[in-house]
Amino acid sequence: MNNEVLSSRADKRPNEPSDWKLLAICIVTCILIFLLDIGLKIGFVVSILYAIPLTMCIRSPIRRTVILIALFASALTLIAVPLKPAGDISIPLFNRPTSLVALWIIALLQDRLNGERKLMERSLRIANNKLGIMNDITRHDVTNQIMVVNGYLELCKQREKDAALSMYFDKMSQATDNVQKQIGFAKMYQGIGKSAPIWTSISQPTSKAFEMPNPPGIKLEEATNGLEILADPLFEKVPYNLIDNSMRHGGHVTRIKISSKRVDGSIVITYEDDGVGISTEERSHMFEKGHGKNNGFGLFLLREILSMTDITIQEDGELGKGVRFEITVPAGAWRSPRID
Repeated sequence: MNNEVLSSRADKRPNEPSDWKLLAICIVTCILIFLLDIGLKIGFVVSILYAIPLTMCIRSPIRRTVILIALFASALTLIAVPLKPAGDISIPLFNRPTSLVALWIIALLQDRLNGERKLMERSLRIANNKLGIMNDITRHDVTNQIMVVNGYLELCKQREKDAALSMYFDKMSQATDNVQKQIGFAKMYQGIGKSAPIWTSISQPTSKAFEMPNPPGIKLEEATNGLEILADPLFEKVPYNLIDNSMRHGGHVTRIKISSKRVDGSIVITYEDDGVGISTEERSHMFEKGHGKNNGFGLFLLREILSMTDITIQEDGELGKGVRFEITVPAGAWRSPRID
């Protein structure tokens, strides 16, 4: 069971460079500084610039990256001495060791900070893992006890003929059903961010979500041009919740359309239906937890899933003309062979 929600992969945003890409950038930066060092006559001043790649790689999860860059920068600093142009104002036997000492002080301090940060992250992962296990055990035990309560309630309904008592039994059954829904929501909400974001198509989960209820008299139009987005693995719940929302509350829905368009560097995915739409008052609260005509979790959960990779959602349809949800995917979190 893996509940390490604070893993470095899951926390990484779409626009952040990968670990090895960051290392490559630091190496290239060191080489550029080396070329400046051997080309200018300002002595060891240029070698101080090696602090820049050291600072850049401080957040790299690759162990000892700072030390590797410090070794590489030290070698380049020494190699630059015999290659310096004539008339250099530096004193190699004094200035170079001074810059090397400064460089290694920075490297060792940053390596220590990296070690402390990784230790804290590991402690948080372990704590979250234990909390997740405890939540699973508690949820399982509570669910089992609710099943027992429901069983006894059904037996009471069968034996009791008093209409007033039967009404109370029905209310008790409804209360236990609500508790089960709350537990189901907690389980799903706990899963958001547990795994690293993945590339997922829009068309596949949309078609799957539409085929599950297979609503008669409703036509699905999907025109996302092979679009894929970087999202939480629970993204499949997003089209399911939108389609379920249309069927439950849309009234006379006969058409659902999903399309996409590029706006600057982002992609806007539009979900529309031709139902009754949403009032302005309802729109201002629709993504709040517990707000809604069913259990109030669907749209709130949807927004939370999308937010894991900085994707936003809003509704701007017209009352009487259907809903219109706009999902904005930032640059770096989408790809498509058919969208320029």
